[in-house]
Amino acid sequence: MNATPDIMEFLGDLPNPFDRMLGLRLTHADPSRVEAELPVTQDLMQAYGIVHGGVYCTVVETTASVGAAVR
Repeated sequence: MNATPDIMEFLGDLPNPFDRMLGLRLTHADPSRVEAELPVTQDLMQAYGIVHGGVYCTVVETTASVGAAVR
């Protein structure tokens, strides 16, 4: 993660086990921006071949929570 040491210490062991299961990885966190990467695999697709909406919800919830925490 590309963040200051203070923020890294504050964030601890993120992502949580659910984020890890999805493959979500935080790449940057500061008070003005949080970035993450998520490799899209077949396991994250719904029956019609597009990413399941719950995956997007997870990414948004995780990055928004981190953003709120580092403010």
